[in-house]
Amino acid sequence: MENVSRPKPKAVSTEILEGIRSRLHSAEEAKKRIDLEANLYSKWRLGFDKDAVIMDSKTSHQAMAKLNWIDRQVELQLQDEKERREQQERELKLCEEVRRREELLLEKNRMREQELKELRSMQEVHMAELKSREQEANDLKMYEVRLKTKKDEMATELEQLRVYNDLRRDRVVAMHNLRRIKMLLRERSEAVRNDLRHDIQLLQRISIDNPAASDSAEGIEYLRRKFQLQYDLEVEQQTAIENMYESEAKHSLAKCEDKWNSEAIIREQQLRCLLEDRLMDFETKLVECTQRQRELIEVREQHIKAIEGANQRLKELMSDKSRDEFVTSSNNSQLRDLQVRDGSAKQGPRRPSTQNSQRSSTFSSIFPFDEHCEDGFKLTDEHRSYAGRRNDTPDGSEGLSAPRFGKKKVAWC
Repeated sequence: MENVSRPKPKAVSTEILEGIRSRLHSAEEAKKRIDLEANLYSKWRLGFDKDAVIMDSKTSHQAMAKLNWIDRQVELQLQDEKERREQQERELKLCEEVRRREELLLEKNRMREQELKELRSMQEVHMAELKSREQEANDLKMYEVRLKTKKDEMATELEQLRVYNDLRRDRVVAMHNLRRIKMLLRERSEAVRNDLRHDIQLLQRISIDNPAASDSAEGIEYLRRKFQLQYDLEVEQQTAIENMYESEAKHSLAKCEDKWNSEAIIREQQLRCLLEDRLMDFETKLVECTQRQRELIEVREQHIKAIEGANQRLKELMSDKSRDEFVTSSNNSQLRDLQVRDGSAKQGPRRPSTQNSQRSSTFSSIFPFDEHCEDGFKLTDEHRSYAGRRNDTPDGSEGLSAPRFGKKKVAWC
């Protein structure tokens, strides 16, 4: 369960893993070599008699030089170990820093990709809204053209109504000069029917493109039914006029004339009010259409600004992405260069120390140069036998280059 819940490690490049593996392998080999040499050194120091070293030497200075040389080798070994530990710590810190930077870059890339996705989605929304507003603006322009056309038509109808009523009044005055009453009554009734047909047709023209659920539609329908009823009554009255005598026609003319005039005045007023209301309605719709077009212009400008801002932000994000990629490649290049330098430093010449494979047997035959001392110095048989046993060791101490001490009584270090 612990392995399942453990977070997945971050991806590391192959070059970094190869460098870490080689360094760990070198560190393990060096540690094994140091442990073996330290064990040999401990056995030699614990099992060797200090007095014998002093007696085996020409002088006390030479004995101290031998001990100082051993201490110097140990010091160099410890110093090398310390340097290796410091180098490993630096490499680990560098790897940790690289990993931390990669994590930061990955998180930054994730957030940037999320922002890019949101910006593109927002751009699509703004583009869709912009197209919708453009379509609405085009529809409003066409609607405005239709409203202006209807307004002009209503104004023309109103002017024609005024002219027609003026002609009707002139016609009524002219008919009063006629002497034949029955003919006058018949012609007057026909003129009234024509007026009614004209008014009904006007109502039909007004009702075109008028919403059926509006109040004006109900008023138009009411006037149409009223005018149609008057027209039907005039058709019935035409039959009665044909059957009248001249005396009856003269008496009926005055009554019908008052009725026709009053009805004509009422129709004129109603039609004028209806046309004026329609004109005002068109004016109101034109004002609303113009206001809506202004609002659409402002909304379009806002969408265009939002799209431009999103484009600018997208450019900035893409520039940041390119810069981060350049920084990442630069960091990887620096890390590879550092690894190459570390490898070359490890393979380069190093100062002599007990880590050399040729000196692995140094502590078992540390003083091979006692045999080459001057002839004036005489050793005891015990010391000579001890020196002979050391020279017969299988490690082959003759190949070692131990320090040569001159006649100066100065310790070598």
